[in-house]
Amino acid sequence: MNFPRSFIIFANYLISLVSSLSAGEISFSEALSDDASTGINTSITYTHAVSGGAATTVNGVNFELLNDSTNPSDFSWEVSSVKNQLQNNNGGWDPFAAGVTEEGLQSLLGSFTFNNDGNPGSNQTFTLTGLTPGQEYEARLYCRKWSDGTERTQEVTFTAGAEDGVTEMFAEDRPENDPIGALDRESAYYIAYTYTADVEGILSIRFDVTGAAVTGSFHMYGLTNQVIGDPVFVVSADAREFSYSVEENGIISQLAGSYDGEVEPTEFTLVEGEGDDDNGLFRIVEDELRAGRFDFSSNDDGTKYYVRVRGRGTESGESGETMLVFTLIGEKEPSPFTFVGPLTDDASSGIDPE
Repeated sequence: MNFPRSFIIFANYLISLVSSLSAGEISFSEALSDDASTGINTSITYTHAVSGGAATTVNGVNFELLNDSTNPSDFSWEVSSVKNQLQNNNGGWDPFAAGVTEEGLQSLLGSFTFNNDGNPGSNQTFTLTGLTPGQEYEARLYCRKWSDGTERTQEVTFTAGAEDGVTEMFAEDRPENDPIGALDRESAYYIAYTYTADVEGILSIRFDVTGAAVTGSFHMYGLTNQVIGDPVFVVSADAREFSYSVEENGIISQLAGSYDGEVEPTEFTLVEGEGDDDNGLFRIVEDELRAGRFDFSSNDDGTKYYVRVRGRGTESGESGETMLVFTLIGEKEPSPFTFVGPLTDDASSGIDPE
């Protein structure tokens, strides 16, 4: 049978692509202390941004809802027993103890989906589809401790299409232990997997429960899959909330610029573009975003302001723009979570037949 020349060329391309691919690499981040430390940014191209249990937004990036009846586009979730979800529940995690105080990251880590069977042998698989063959990606799953009472030992396996899977064992509830090494028990962190999509354009992420009985399955708080390309210049802000009582020229937030992950001295300016709705209410002085001539006390608590900032690194010469979202607060509302302890015996739990 004679094939057209174009078909032969494409077939040779696929063969060379498959032969050049190799299994990806798993790594763990350092402690995530705020929204900026997540690296989540609108300047990055995401094929997937998924939040388990509740839709949320971090640094202007919208996360699609995943629950027991809803799957985001080009995404599926399968479990060996029963799908479940839990919203707005920190378990035994104290985010403030590790400096995780910002709204976006706390929101992302506040709700999750999980396999209702936490016994050894149970599993769940997340599948990402629609990926571009030959494109390099990095998938991240954002994690934190659930409680001190269980090791929650998991085995995660990343498999890109028909390639060999890569597996890592880790104790989800113990981020200060190897291989994570976040140092603080209360720290948040992410699992990253860098890989190149093969001709199938699929990534499978499977979690198997490997610890003791009833220790619990993996909690899927949030997941991103980003395109890896040329390094980008990232503009970030250290605080995303400010008081209604701020005066003219009062400091709203400290700005920072980084290129290829390296923070450097940066020149900042307010610019026109997507997310510049409220630029006129603010001004920039060196590396500080400050209040302009506007009475913020006239607006309601929880009002959000959108500004677009451009940064140019004075060392790299690179530049980038991003939309930053800031929230007006009055009296700081208490956290919806309370933490009581230590619980040393049955009586200290407060559980009583009365």
